[in-house]
Amino acid sequence: MRILSRTHWQTGAFTLLASLSSAQATDCGYQPPEDWMADLRAAVARGEIADPATRTLPPLPPSSGPGTSAAHLPCLSREHIFAFEDTGGLLLTNFSTGALLDLMTDAANALMATHGDLYDFIGYWVNFTPDHTVGAAFYAGIENDVSGIGQSPFNNRAGIGLAGDNVEGYIMMWDINSSFWDTGTGPSADFTRLALAQEFEHRFAMFLPGISGGRALQGNNGACGRGAHWNWRVDGQGSGMEISEWVGSSPAQPFGTFVTFNTDIAGGVFSHPDLYLMGYESASEMDANTSELRYMNSSDCANNYNGTISTFSSADIIASAGPRVPDSTSAQKDFRTGWIMIHQPGAPPTNPHRNKAIGILEQHQIDWDFSTLGRGVMDNSLFDDCNCNGVPDVDEALGSNYCTGAANSAGAGSSMGAVGSDIVADNDVTLSASDAPPGVSALFYFGTSQIQAPFGDGFRCVGGSTVRIQPPLSVSGGGKALRTLDLASAPALGVIVPGADLNFQLWYRDQAAGMSGFNTSDGLNIVWQ
Repeated sequence: MRILSRTHWQTGAFTLLASLSSAQATDCGYQPPEDWMADLRAAVARGEIADPATRTLPPLPPSSGPGTSAAHLPCLSREHIFAFEDTGGLLLTNFSTGALLDLMTDAANALMATHGDLYDFIGYWVNFTPDHTVGAAFYAGIENDVSGIGQSPFNNRAGIGLAGDNVEGYIMMWDINSSFWDTGTGPSADFTRLALAQEFEHRFAMFLPGISGGRALQGNNGACGRGAHWNWRVDGQGSGMEISEWVGSSPAQPFGTFVTFNTDIAGGVFSHPDLYLMGYESASEMDANTSELRYMNSSDCANNYNGTISTFSSADIIASAGPRVPDSTSAQKDFRTGWIMIHQPGAPPTNPHRNKAIGILEQHQIDWDFSTLGRGVMDNSLFDDCNCNGVPDVDEALGSNYCTGAANSAGAGSSMGAVGSDIVADNDVTLSASDAPPGVSALFYFGTSQIQAPFGDGFRCVGGSTVRIQPPLSVSGGGKALRTLDLASAPALGVIVPGADLNFQLWYRDQAAGMSGFNTSDGLNIVWQ
């Protein structure tokens, strides 16, 4: 598949200048999974690549999984962009889609062999101009285990020779040097934000079948939009997934183009129907939060519209596609993407390449948090870096654990950790606690002695003179609590001096356990230098 056309935007209003018959808002190179798998098998048959299904997979290092905190969007640095060499110069040739995907899988396996099976998605940039591109950007689905979104279940990891159990899809953004991609403010930056939102949303949308009255919700690959995107007849107040914003009724007029920020979530990159499909909102919330959910019943998708306008709701979607399973109460909401920059031999990513990517990805994290109503996190960090110093936490773990973190409503029990430096003058320590119940209130505290005494549903591990580390915090959706210490904040924090032998613990509420209503982690001892 070779898509060379590009969309042109007019400064200010994001006016689409290409003809409607060929307009592709982000020139998204989306292909159904069965199509790109067929491309991969065809590349094998032509002898372009070895059969990926026979690839020897790399061993993956053990890991505790993503460490995202919903109250602490991950800080990024240049170290969070993984460099991978296109050793054979494939991307400078007239490569096939199958060969491209094989290269991307080699890069993904190399990333996970270094950092572990941490990622829900793998994202890609290149730092040079390739021979051609598949769209301006594209999403390649690897797994779907969600029903009610119009897409059948599939899992292609084995067929493409991908290690691990977590990756659900690839996102290719192509040349980081392109003027299409930008940080900050302005039309190019807005385009970048909407394009990224669209590619990630392809994990869940837009695959819905038609609803009652023959109303197509997907585009028709013609004047009314593209397949696997919203039909341009749908009025859903705008999003990166090309749901429209129609204003008025007689006539109704398209507002700007069909790729705009959402007006119900002012400045959001997703719409409420998008959030339903992504598992962030229930069906009733989708209906209540969307100011208008309408359908232009004739074929005119771009000009002033004077025809019949109907309405629809989540009930129409569920009648045709079934309910979303898992629903919004149990759907995954926090995601992590590992980002790779593919380069040619002898030309690795420069600091400006990495800096531009980091600026875009930091905005993407903010957009995800805001556009999912604060319910979700997109973590673009390669590794856990609680103290934001560019060094993996596993390489700077502090202290020794003792005592017992008793079972809680989330599982086996919560465990303490810390990263940074035990030298007081460095003032560089972040406490963490994992596997606590998501969303509950919690508080770190420390003391001068080690004990193990029944306390709530667990054990108090810290005794002697104790200090609470204020203020309280909320445990993230992933069950993690984080607190960066300021060792210079005495007396509020208590005096921590070289030679101090101190013990730390997390106290947290746990009403769901149905017992005392609170529990504690195990203890962590740190001897300060």
